[in-house]
Amino acid sequence: MVPDRKISHTSPIGRSVHDKKEMAIVMKKISGHVHSAPRKSIVDQVFSNGSHETVIILGYSCSDIFDLSPQIEQVRNNRKDVIIVEHLYLEQEREARVERIGARLERNPFKTYGGQQLYYNTDKLVQRMWTELLRERYEYRKSSTSWKVDVDRWDALSKKGCKSYRQGVLGNLFHNICEYRKSFKYYRQGLTIARRFGDRENEAACLGNLGVICIATGKYEKAITFAERGLEVAREIKNRIGEAAALGGLGETYRFLGRYEEAIRCLKQALKIALEIGNREQAGALTGSLGGTYVYMNEYAKSIEYAEQWLKIAREVGEKAQEARSLDNLGATYHCLGQDSKAIECEERGLEIAREIGDRKIEGALLGNIGTASYSLGAYSKAIEYSKRGVMIAREIGDKEGEGTRLGNLGTIYATLGQNLRAADYYKQSLDILRPLLGKGHPTVKAYENDLKSVKLIVRIFPAGGE
Repeated sequence: MVPDRKISHTSPIGRSVHDKKEMAIVMKKISGHVHSAPRKSIVDQVFSNGSHETVIILGYSCSDIFDLSPQIEQVRNNRKDVIIVEHLYLEQEREARVERIGARLERNPFKTYGGQQLYYNTDKLVQRMWTELLRERYEYRKSSTSWKVDVDRWDALSKKGCKSYRQGVLGNLFHNICEYRKSFKYYRQGLTIARRFGDRENEAACLGNLGVICIATGKYEKAITFAERGLEVAREIKNRIGEAAALGGLGETYRFLGRYEEAIRCLKQALKIALEIGNREQAGALTGSLGGTYVYMNEYAKSIEYAEQWLKIAREVGEKAQEARSLDNLGATYHCLGQDSKAIECEERGLEIAREIGDRKIEGALLGNIGTASYSLGAYSKAIEYSKRGVMIAREIGDKEGEGTRLGNLGTIYATLGQNLRAADYYKQSLDILRPLLGKGHPTVKAYENDLKSVKLIVRIFPAGGE
């Protein structure tokens, strides 16, 4: 998820580019999608390079917005015509129709392809194709393996010794909805189980995930301990992806502690490994982290250089979500340079991509960040509008941290406008969410507590000036 930037009263330009969520993104991207390159070659063969003229697709929902869909969209040359079949049940036969393939607006990686979208009963279509193409009687065949068998097999394996993986899945689910305490509990359970069964690979993964949660809740020293242990395990079992992930985690933590030189050293080591093993996605994410660190060091030229490299890699590997995040990194750097119009331009491009791939978390965060840049330009109405839209999305998807940060930013905007009672209300809403989520000692919580005290003092001294 793209992190929200907090608005500051005293120095609107001096806000941080990233918050604790960025680590979750980096670790998630590092640990997954390692097969993108071979998968992309298959996508190219099916939709561009093959000797066939038309592709017929059955049963594809186009909902895998971080996987195949971006790679399908990236195909540029010799595109095949595509017929995608949307299944209708028999009782829906009256709704059967044919539309241009680009007509569907949402979750459609084929918008710019030639072809049709066919709404029809899939069973009847297959039967007709069988009869006309094979010239033989249609015979219904059923797969010998059902999804229930696979799920039951996974459940049995988890009970026999792979339970650490099961706990990790639960930890990920709670992490994605910002339930950090529950997430930490399940990752901790997973770590205990992995060690009991000698599962070193899952041990390293759980250690890394525990470090992510510690960063999210501002417990940076604990995060270092977990990352160092994870690095030790990854090196012992010669897991180079895990080694890069652990080094990346250390780099992120050092950055939050203001130990920038150590952060750069760890991130560069991680990037070197990612490049050596040919993991382009991992390399892209780490490049973005380096760019973010250079912002903290006020080395904006380097930050822009790394953000542009990340953008280039994201486009090459077809990672639309990373493309949106890299554009946000660029926007953040331009914001720090006081070039807020340019920042908004980058973030609006990122927003367009986020909406295109249906990533609501990135969309909400970018809306909030456009609101932040608009505030710096003195465009308060736009800042309020975009921040409120960001809050609405955060509530819809359960992004508590995003909701809390954007509510706090709304408090700052209203305080700047002299509407102190309204500002106090937004600060209270923000703190009601962020205190239990991040802890009372977290820097963001402390900042909003100070802001709330300030507006309360103004209301006490100047009661008539509360609004």
